[in-house]
Amino acid sequence: MSRRGLFVAAAFVLFSLQLIVASIRQAGGDGTIPPPHGGDAQQYDNLAMQLMRGRGFGVDYTDREWRKPYEQHNANGEFNALLAHREGFQPNTFRPPLLPVVVAIVYRIFGRDFLIWRIVESLFTAAALALICNVAWREFGPHASMITFLLLLLSGTYTPFVAYQWLLTEPLAIAMTACMVWTLSTVKGSHRTAMALLCGVFFALLCLTRSFYVVWLPALAVIVWWMGRRRAAAVFVAAAVLVQLPWWIRNCRVTDSFMPFGTQGGVALYTGYSDDAMAHGGRWWIDWHHKGESAYVRETGRTCVGCSEPELARYTSRGARVWALAHLGDLPRLAWWKVEDTLSHTPPVLWLGLAAPFVAWHRRIAFAAVLGCLLVLNIAVIALTWSQQWRFMVPVEPLLAMLAALPLTSAVFGETTIAPPYETSS
Repeated sequence: MSRRGLFVAAAFVLFSLQLIVASIRQAGGDGTIPPPHGGDAQQYDNLAMQLMRGRGFGVDYTDREWRKPYEQHNANGEFNALLAHREGFQPNTFRPPLLPVVVAIVYRIFGRDFLIWRIVESLFTAAALALICNVAWREFGPHASMITFLLLLLSGTYTPFVAYQWLLTEPLAIAMTACMVWTLSTVKGSHRTAMALLCGVFFALLCLTRSFYVVWLPALAVIVWWMGRRRAAAVFVAAAVLVQLPWWIRNCRVTDSFMPFGTQGGVALYTGYSDDAMAHGGRWWIDWHHKGESAYVRETGRTCVGCSEPELARYTSRGARVWALAHLGDLPRLAWWKVEDTLSHTPPVLWLGLAAPFVAWHRRIAFAAVLGCLLVLNIAVIALTWSQQWRFMVPVEPLLAMLAALPLTSAVFGETTIAPPYETSS
């Protein structure tokens, strides 16, 4: 095995140990402890249970087996509000599908053991971080790869989403982003079409993990065209669309509306564009259905009480558009607040990534520009939606670590140790 292969394997082992040990310690070895209240995890858990039984993509709050662990671990009343729901099975278009599908597969193989899911999640998160180290070695050389590894290992970002706030989309989004970056790093090689195809598949899976990434598509197509020529870009776009197409068609059929991405964006849009959004400084705030209904009334003068979820998605998004058109002068300030709040939570050492363009330019490393474009795209999505501290940057934090490693490598080992692409084959 090459030096690079040994290093990446060692990185995977160390990342895995870090995440698995933290998960076991947090769970106390008990696989019956359900995910903590306050996130989206309980609904993902429910969706996985229904998928495992072949009932389709939906939520059933009357499912006795699903309710059991929440009832067993509710001594302090943490899950009272959750258990108060008594709605039967309803098809769901609010959540993206990939995480529930993966969880359902794990449940089918190992049973519904929450600790086993954390271990599986630890393994694919570790694999994603190790793949990032592999890309760093390939593009920037072994010294930059080792510093990237240290930045990832010492980060306080990844362990909480695996060991503490687990059963959320962040680890899977990290994995899909890492795979996509790996294909982008190879799309300029001899297998451009195959790598562009894989890049499109991984991007589609990223969108099926978090729907708002779909706005990346045009910019990514330009990047693939720049790196792999026109045919590669066409293959990328075709793969990205075709993989998602069945899900888009399903959503339109279930909602009986043109909502290919589901209802989540529409229902939540008022959270990012409203007087309340201004009052919260562009930060995420919980927009319960009654708030969405009253918001629609306030912005349009029409009533929407007891709306179905597709109706609520249409009406609240319409209310958000009405507000935005009436407050055009506030939109730049609101976008800046969202970006400012997000970047205020940047781990200090990662600010060194701002110096990466100077090192990359001098060493003629074009791939650093690709990483920079992906980070800018991600920040643009935050500006268009809302801020939730650092959470929406978690999937791209490994890319920022790669960029921060460039000036650190230059300072510690010298600029000449940063190798242009393909100069480090072993």
